[in-house]
Amino acid sequence: MKLRCPRCETGLAKRWSKTALYQLCAKCHGIAITRYAVAHLGNPTGVQEFWRHTLEENRMSEMACPSCLRKMWVGQSGDDQKKFELDICPPCSLIWFDRGEHDALDLRSKGPDAPKSAVQKAKARHQSLDEAALASERARPSSGITVGSIGDYGWGTFALTLIGLPVEEDGGPLERYPLAMMMVFVLTVALSIIAFANIDTYVQSYGFHTGLGFPRVLINGIGSFFIHIGWLHLIGNMYFLVVFGDDVENELGHLGFLALLFGATLLGDAFYALTPNAAITPCIGASGGVSGLMAYYMVRFPYRRFRLMFLMQIFSVRASLIVGFFFFKDLIGAVMQMKGIGHVSHLSHLGGAAVGVAVAAFISYRESGLRYRRA
Repeated sequence: MKLRCPRCETGLAKRWSKTALYQLCAKCHGIAITRYAVAHLGNPTGVQEFWRHTLEENRMSEMACPSCLRKMWVGQSGDDQKKFELDICPPCSLIWFDRGEHDALDLRSKGPDAPKSAVQKAKARHQSLDEAALASERARPSSGITVGSIGDYGWGTFALTLIGLPVEEDGGPLERYPLAMMMVFVLTVALSIIAFANIDTYVQSYGFHTGLGFPRVLINGIGSFFIHIGWLHLIGNMYFLVVFGDDVENELGHLGFLALLFGATLLGDAFYALTPNAAITPCIGASGGVSGLMAYYMVRFPYRRFRLMFLMQIFSVRASLIVGFFFFKDLIGAVMQMKGIGHVSHLSHLGGAAVGVAVAAFISYRESGLRYRRA
């Protein structure tokens, strides 16, 4: 689903300048652009100062972010001759410029040779909405769940939701290619496929359990991330890694993404160590680390939406509800796991999620200068 103008609800169209991607409202001529892109177009120091002062002032806007739908913040920009107020969304790193406010930016089109890399894959072309589509979007309720038909979403979404996978509906714009995520994805798939040929040996050699001495326990704590017991185990974890990982890496950067992913993996292992069978039964799989990404996403982007099927109808559900449901199941599963029931380490999921929540809360605290709260 494309982003919507916070002023008139028209769909935003992607455009390329010489050095940056932005999203334009063809009706009211406002633009949504990340602060990193603005820094490329002008004075990086000035952008940083504006961002910092806006967070310190802590003034809330009446407009919702076109990406995550949270209330935006208001900050004052410009010089002594001309001052104006801009709306920003700290979690999405977006700035909204109304008509006339972005005149100082060099947004001249790059033309038909706009870059087509993985990060810059969208063509800069105008896409107008007909009146029926616009009316339908305006009628959409602001509650956490809405219902649509299969025809509204296409067969790709139908196939994924049919097998129980949530489909991201309105991911935010990416300013950096998720290089670290893709490297982890390729390495995990390759090592897991290699391990399939002799899975018992690999599980015993690289699985995590408390019978290991130091530093082997740390080596296996990370190594177990890359080993999966079978195709369903591997595909499920890699799907959620890709769905949530690109947005997390876009916000934290490559190293920050890796630190969160493997920090969540290690705390997930520590939680698994509390279980009765931890000394004799190895634990493998990426789900502890991926749970950290999911929890981070839930806290930072609670109003992003996912599509999910139930009784052959596709529902549009807020990310906070989707991810919260997964962790609610893990709480129940963890109780069963402590009684020695089941073969899934739900405690590893909860341990990884704790890291994701902590990191997201810390970043929100730093941005707002207040204790973590939702806008």
